[in-house]
Amino acid sequence: MLLYNSEPIKISLDAFKRRVGLMRLKHQADRLGLQWDLEVPWVMKPKKNVSKLERNELSAREADGADVLVSSEVAYGSNADMVPEYPGDWIPFNSEMSPNPLPSGMEFNEKDYGDFYLERYASRRQYQSPKLKQIEQKHPKPDFDTSDDFVLETIKAGEETSATTAAVKSERISGGRKEGGPTDSDEGVELPHDRRQGETRPLHNQYRIDSPATGTDHHEISKYNDSKAWDLLYDTVMVLKEGGNAALSIGAIPLAAQRYDKAIRYCSIAFLRFPEGHLSFLSSHQDALLENGGQEVRWTPLLKALVTIRLNLSMTLLRSEAHIPTLARDHARLALQELKPFAASKGSVLTGRKLSKSREGEPEETYTDAKELQAKAYFRLGNAQIVTGDYSASVKSLDLSIKATKALKGPDAKPEAVVQRRLAEARKLNAKKRKRQRNKFAFAFEHSDEVKNEEKEGSDDE
Repeated sequence: MLLYNSEPIKISLDAFKRRVGLMRLKHQADRLGLQWDLEVPWVMKPKKNVSKLERNELSAREADGADVLVSSEVAYGSNADMVPEYPGDWIPFNSEMSPNPLPSGMEFNEKDYGDFYLERYASRRQYQSPKLKQIEQKHPKPDFDTSDDFVLETIKAGEETSATTAAVKSERISGGRKEGGPTDSDEGVELPHDRRQGETRPLHNQYRIDSPATGTDHHEISKYNDSKAWDLLYDTVMVLKEGGNAALSIGAIPLAAQRYDKAIRYCSIAFLRFPEGHLSFLSSHQDALLENGGQEVRWTPLLKALVTIRLNLSMTLLRSEAHIPTLARDHARLALQELKPFAASKGSVLTGRKLSKSREGEPEETYTDAKELQAKAYFRLGNAQIVTGDYSASVKSLDLSIKATKALKGPDAKPEAVVQRRLAEARKLNAKKRKRQRNKFAFAFEHSDEVKNEEKEGSDDE
C-alpha cells in the first residue's frame, strides 16, 4: 500500500509511452495466445503446437468440403490478429518506419533484481546485456524455460486430452518471413496475397534482416527508406482489410468491425496534421495536407483503401450483431468528404484550403474510381439514415447515389435494383412520417381554436 507522502515514480514521457505500449502488446499476445518477444514486443507469432492443432482442424474441414481459405483468416494466428492494436505501440520503435526509432523492449533493473529477472524473463531474451551475462555466470541458466508462456499442454492425436503439461524449450522468434517467403510455422497455412504484385504480403513484424541473437541492436538491422515505410504502412492496412472481409464473409460481424476499425486506425497515420515526431516519411505529406486545409488531394492506393474500408465498416455497423447506425452514418459522410476533390469533374482535382482551386491533368481512372465509390458512399449513407429515422435526408442521399452512377455510366444507365428498392422504401417511410406530422399539427391547431372559443364564450357571459 502506497503512503500519501511517498515520492511518486519519476519517468520521462517517452519512457511512459514505452511502458504503456509494452503492457498493451503483452496483453494482446496473452489474450490471443501468441508468442511475444521482450526485445521487439510488436513481433508476435503463433505457438507451434497450437498452430499444428489448427492445421489439423483445417485439414479436417477441407476433407469435409469446407472453405479452408476463409477459415484460416479468422482462425488462431491469422495475420490480422498479429498486427498490434495501436500503431503507436510499434511504429515509432520500428527501424523501418523511423530513421531515429525510440528504444523499445523492457527496461529492467538487472542490478537490484537480477535473480528474479533471470528466473522470470531472461529465458525469453533474444540477446543479453553485459550485466546479465555476469549474473548468469553466478546463477547458471536452467535447461528449460520456466516462463508461463511456454508451459504448454501436450495433446496426442487420436487420444483423449491429457491434463499433463510439458516444459518446452523457448523458441527464438526470428521475425517471420523474409522477402515474402514463409517461415517454418507458416507451412501449410494459407496466407493473404497482395493483389498488386501477386506475392505473399509481408507483415509488420517481418522487417528483420538479421537476428538480435547475434548481439546487434535491432534498430540497426534494416535500413530506413521513406518509400519502404509507406509500403509497409499500406501492406499492414491491406492485411487488416482482407482480414475484415474474411470475417464478414463468414458472418463474424464483431470481428469484421474490429478489424476494419483497426485498419482505419492505421490509415489515420498518413493524415496526421500535427508534427510527425520520429516519423519523417510523413513530413512532405503533411506539408501538402496543410496547403489544402487538411484535405488529401492526391489519389493514392492508401486513400482508396481508406474509403473502401470506411464503406465496409458502415455496412457492417448496420448489421444486427453490431448495430451502431449513427457511427455507420458518420463513416459514410467521412468517405464522401475524402472523395470530394476527385469526384467533381473528369480530368481535374479540387485543391486549396477551401477546395476552390483546380489541378488539371488528372488521369481519367481517378475520376472513375472516385465516382464509383461516391455512388456507393451515398448508398451507405442513405441506408444509415433510414435506420436513424431521417427519411427525407435518406431520399436525397439515395437520389445522389443514382446521379453519381448516371454521371459515370451515362444518363440512360439504370441504377442497381437494390438502390431503387431502398429509395422507394425511404420515400414511403418519409411520406408516412410527414402524414403523422400533419395530423399532429392539425390536432394542435384544432385544440388551440377550441380553447380560444371557450375563452371567448366565458368573456361574453361576464
